Amino acid sequence: MECSGMDCRIKVVLRKRPLNSKELAKNSFDVATTRTATYPDSRVFIHEPKTRVDLSKHLETHAFIFDHAFDETSTNEQVYLATGKSLVKSIFEGGKGTFFAYGQTGSGKTHTIFGSNAEPGIYSYICNDLFRHIEDSCHTATCHLRVSFFEIYGPKIIDLLTPLSANQQPSIQLCEDKHGNLNLMHLHHEIISSLPDLLALVQRGRSLRTTRPTSNNSESSRSHAIFQIQLVSSDAKSNGGVLSLVDLAGSERASTKKHTGKLAASSNTQKKIQSEGAEINKSLLSLKECIRALYKRSLGQQGDSVSDSTHVPFRGSKLTLVLRDSFLCINSQTVMVATISPGSDSVEHTLNTMRYADRVKELGSASRDERGLKSESI
Repeated sequence: MECSGMDCRIKVVLRKRPLNSKELAKNSFDVATTRTATYPDSRVFIHEPKTRVDLSKHLETHAFIFDHAFDETSTNEQVYLATGKSLVKSIFEGGKGTFFAYGQTGSGKTHTIFGSNAEPGIYSYICNDLFRHIEDSCHTATCHLRVSFFEIYGPKIIDLLTPLSANQQPSIQLCEDKHGNLNLMHLHHEIISSLPDLLALVQRGRSLRTTRPTSNNSESSRSHAIFQIQLVSSDAKSNGGVLSLVDLAGSERASTKKHTGKLAASSNTQKKIQSEGAEINKSLLSLKECIRALYKRSLGQQGDSVSDSTHVPFRGSKLTLVLRDSFLCINSQTVMVATISPGSDSVEHTLNTMRYADRVKELGSASRDERGLKSESI
């Protein structure tokens, strides 16, 4: 896809996972149709089961289009090569890259970023390429990676690289200095100089992440996990760019989330779950509005009718405040991968994910009618 300006700086990608064993056991059928492709061929169709007034059943088809689409046969390597590889190059040029995974619990967000025993995640490919670039590029000085790994759980920022319990950890505060730069006070950083050390550090951080079982996933992530890598020279006199990998918490509404086991028996726990879900959805809404505002601002800078003074609501959540500097960097790139569950039981959540991703970047000013994306009943 040929692109320029903000079209390349912000990419919105759709990834569909295969039906899982739980969905097949419930006779759930596939409601998502797409194929691995790049814009303008990257269309995705969601077939929503409906019942008419006369009780006859039909499917209402909703159509969307994104920068890239990946079907259920796609691999993490394919996603990385199409969307993440350019982020690695940018941090050696002083840029800031951000890679998000967004979607319903169990839709494949964490698998895309962190992978599994059977398939490496995006972070693994990024780490490999980072050290390959260091070997090729850092001739006059030794380069290292300065790494942090933390989660945003409700109003708290929790370090994932310290072995201390939450009660023993120093409170991590988000502070703004006199130059307007945001800093996370008391956040632990580690200097990494080898690939095995970096991969081990990620696994260590993941083991400390806040999770909670739901009906969709026995280890549902209930926090936004942010893994940040900064390129630094050994003498600390020069810093390169920053790369942020963000595994967002599940996007389903708090009122519809079903929990199992002992969690379901406690009313206090249910209240906590609802509060937790409200915090998650507030930050996800803020994230969407920030990226959308940045895209609208860029259209104004390119001479479009949209004003380049569009307000960007970074203060809407701690997540967007933490990532503010990465978004505002002149040489920044952002990739959002929206992951969907194809089962008919999840069609409402799938459509919510699609609309969220579509709202972030509507691929320029073209209307749906111009793109041939009218909904229809079949």
